[in-house]
Parts: sequence; structure tokens; C-alpha cells
Amino acid sequence: MIPGYNDETVLDQTLDTLWRYAPAVASVAVVPVGLTKHRAGLPPLRAVDGRVAEGVVVQLEERAGVCRRKLGKHWIYLADEFYLKAGREVPPAERYDDFPQIENGVGMMRAFLDSFQAEREQYPENLGRTVRVVLLTGRLAAPQLRKFVVPYLRAVRGLDVSVVPVRNEFFGESVTVSGLLVGRDLASALDQVRDLPDWVLLPANTLNPDGVFLDDLRPEDLERRFGVRVLPLDDSFLPFFEKIEEE
Repeated sequence: MIPGYNDETVLDQTLDTLWRYAPAVASVAVVPVGLTKHRAGLPPLRAVDGRVAEGVVVQLEERAGVCRRKLGKHWIYLADEFYLKAGREVPPAERYDDFPQIENGVGMMRAFLDSFQAEREQYPENLGRTVRVVLLTGRLAAPQLRKFVVPYLRAVRGLDVSVVPVRNEFFGESVTVSGLLVGRDLASALDQVRDLPDWVLLPANTLNPDGVFLDDLRPEDLERRFGVRVLPLDDSFLPFFEKIEEE
């Protein structure tokens, strides 16, 4: 969705057209346009800001409810960025039905938060020593981690944890999602950490299936440069606690 191009009434028209083919069109994801700093010679486009995001949420949430009453599912699913940029919390899992657009990143934050809440009772009560941890993540997700994740991790005695949002210099500051962070930007964020931790935890979606960042660096490069242990994680912190127990 590009503000000024295919939003508002045009977006309604697009959804009207697609709705004619439901349920053959099984679901629709609405995502904000992604703009990098590498746009020389391209038409000027406007990014989605908080005001636009709020308008999209208001416009489409009611419509998704109508779809659910008619089709048994919401059918229209908004990218997490719309809720977060609008200053809202991501909706509960019920809003995403069976998460049909998860591979497009839609609902990833809710899936992560729910997975975290489900597993946190399995965390140890006491590490028996102090372990310092930095969570590297995109600027969009950082406030969510601070609010919903860090307090529970800090409840584990001995675990000193902090969140460091990473500025995306490679693609541009308007790119705030974790999945497009590259190795050099993660390294730049660690350069700003005054006292380096024992462990650096980062989202696994920053890596391809071969364990390589988009700029061809690897987690091992960060380990060698900073003398820390780097662990990519999906939706669970349990692999981290297992590593701690092995030490």
C-alpha cells in the first residue's frame, strides 16, 4: 500500500474486486510499501507514517469483521507495521485466524509474543551467576520486546538483559523491520554498546538458510570481532537457556 497511490478509496476498490473471487482468493495481506535509500532516478513515493497507519487500521478492521461474519474468517490481514506505527498493540491471535499470511511476515509479532508467554514458565528461576545479554532487533520491534519480553527475562535471577534497536544504514533508516538487518549494521549497533555482553541474541530471520546475513557476513564474524557469543533465535528463548545450562 502506497500512500497517495493505492490507499483509501482505491484500496477499497481493490478489496471489492478481490472479494468477488473469495473464497478462491483465500486471504489478502495489506502491507506498507518498503522504501530503501537506494531510489535514485525512481518516482517519489511516500512512506507510511503513524497517521496513515492509523487510517488504514480504522478503515480495514471493520471491513475484516464483516468478512469474518460472511466467510468465517477475517480474510483481510494487516502487516504488523500498521498497528505498531499507529501506536497500537498487535491484535490477539484470533484476529489472524490460522495465520495464512505468516510467510509474508503478517502476524509474526503476535506469534512471537504468544510463543514467549507459553514457554516462559519453563525458564529457570536462577542462573547461579550473572549472564549479560543484549537483544539486537529492528527499531520497530524494540519497544515490543522492552514491554512484553524483557520484564519476564529479568525475572530470571542472574540474567542481565537489554534491548538494542539497530539502525538500518544498509537499506536506509526508513527500513525498521528485523528481517532486513545486515551484519554490518548489527556490528555498528554493538559498537555503541559500552560494556559488551556475554551473549548477543538476534532474530533468526536476519539470516538465510545457509546462516548468512544479506551482506554475506555471518554470526561467527560478529563473534570474532567482539569476543561475544552470538545466537540467532526463532520464536523461543529455550535454546538460549539450554546453552547456558551446558556451560
